[in-house]
Amino acid sequence: MPDARKATLILLVFLVGGAVTCGAMAFAQALPDDLLPSFVIGWRLRASVLRFIDWFPALLISGVLIGYAISFGKSADSPVERWSPFLLASLKGAFAICFVGITVYVILSEGVGPVLSSRQAEFVARTKDYRDYLEVARQSMKTGDYATAEFQSSVACQIWPESAEATELREQCRYLRASASGGSSMEAPSSGLESLPPGAANLTVLSALDLAQEANARLDYYSAHYYAMLAYRLARDTDPNRDVALRVASAAWNSLSEGLAEEESAPDRELFATKKKGYDAIQRGDYLSAYYVFLGLREKELSDADGKADPDVSRFLDVSRQGLLDAFFFMDETGNMKRFETSRDVFFVVRRADGSSMALFARGVTWSRSTGKDLAYLRDFECVSLGWDGVVRFHVSVPYAKMFPFKSPEGKLVPEILLHAVDRGRPGVETLPTVLAGSLPEESQNVLVLDMPYGDFSLASDASGGVSGISLFELFRLEPLAANYGFSVAEVRCEIINRLADPFIVLIVSVYALVLGWRFRLSSKTLFKAWWALSLPLFPVFAVFFMDLARYVTRIGIVAIVRFVPYNPILPVLAALTAWFAGVSVFFFSQRSD
Repeated sequence: MPDARKATLILLVFLVGGAVTCGAMAFAQALPDDLLPSFVIGWRLRASVLRFIDWFPALLISGVLIGYAISFGKSADSPVERWSPFLLASLKGAFAICFVGITVYVILSEGVGPVLSSRQAEFVARTKDYRDYLEVARQSMKTGDYATAEFQSSVACQIWPESAEATELREQCRYLRASASGGSSMEAPSSGLESLPPGAANLTVLSALDLAQEANARLDYYSAHYYAMLAYRLARDTDPNRDVALRVASAAWNSLSEGLAEEESAPDRELFATKKKGYDAIQRGDYLSAYYVFLGLREKELSDADGKADPDVSRFLDVSRQGLLDAFFFMDETGNMKRFETSRDVFFVVRRADGSSMALFARGVTWSRSTGKDLAYLRDFECVSLGWDGVVRFHVSVPYAKMFPFKSPEGKLVPEILLHAVDRGRPGVETLPTVLAGSLPEESQNVLVLDMPYGDFSLASDASGGVSGISLFELFRLEPLAANYGFSVAEVRCEIINRLADPFIVLIVSVYALVLGWRFRLSSKTLFKAWWALSLPLFPVFAVFFMDLARYVTRIGIVAIVRFVPYNPILPVLAALTAWFAGVSVFFFSQRSD
């Protein structure tokens, strides 16, 4: 019986040698697109691992061939007949080695490989981003826009902190910006989202009414009206508390009107009238106008020397801000998003049941998390809506869009995309959707709701870069959805079957290697042959060639089977692979000693 331990030891020598060779080749090959120095070591290490994963089947096959060629030498001088127990035992030992090796290969190729490939692509993209940020910073400096130049150079520094060029440019921009502003501080506003006002979340009808009554008792008529109207909106039509809430709200509003009439000084009357204007906007649902009203009052408070603060202003500034963010987003939220993008050049189609469809494109997608929920920013976003007849209903584009999950009337989470961006501190400064064709419906001017599950957006984004780049698990998720998002169902099925068939191909070629190991086994009296030593480095090369040939033949067969048996192609493919494996196993059993 051949010594499987000796074959395993030789296989390990091949794997270690292959890993060293892959590392040497990765550190010797040219870098892509002038990669930033801070990424070089990580890129080369990942490149060596990815190359080792690609070579793993060839190294496994070479190790089996050489290991068993040496191991079979113990029985080279003994007669071995066809179908002998010796050959069966040899095949069992080889199966055990191959099973372990193939398991490792599947873990590496499906678990480690996609992560490393994604990281490699990210290194290349961030290098390009770094150079783009520097170029924009230089152009902004030439036009005197020092604030933009400083921001762009600062982002470049974040990508490559050790960059002397970016650091020098950032410091130069700061100096010029300070000089242009007379040395005053010009800090950019925070892009964080403030919390909801106290007591405004998770209210019931009775709790809102209690808050209204409490506010009424302390003569805080704005809060009394606000919470009474919340109670009114929360109550059902048959709820008697609905009428109570309306009476409390009316009484509070009357008190507000009387208070305006009783103010004697002009500043107080002006403040009261401005607050009422902002509050009216909140009640109408015009949170954008209300936000700028209360923001102006808040800035006036901060600039006054007396240091007084009106609690109504702070409270309703928060209320209006939260209402605003349901239909708009702030332009400064997207300033630093490009360097965090996880997907680029995303394109897919959302097909509806009525035959209409919507084509979506984003130059980049950045996933984030804020206030406890997932969201994404879409750079250079375009959307084309097509009717059932193929006519373009509208085609719009925006520099940035913001997407987050929205609960549809059916209770499902779907993507809601905000198209309208506004400035955090300057009214009238905004980014609106550009209509390139057709006419954008009024209900879609600010918000676009996609007819798809929210979780499918990331799946379609990954698949748009090619189905070969996503994991097997994602492929299984994508297959029943492929047609809905404009992907080829046949292509997805072929990729799934190719991934499932690949371990079988490795096993089949390994059995062929076992046959070659028997044919070219060393004699027990001849422990060394010169042609063996010279051929050892070539065995992995030959193994790569045979693996590629076997994969090519298999893929042609899979494409043909999927074409003619589209509904259940896995069964005939499995039958063909089983027959192939059985045939090569019988071929090995039919060997005999000379």
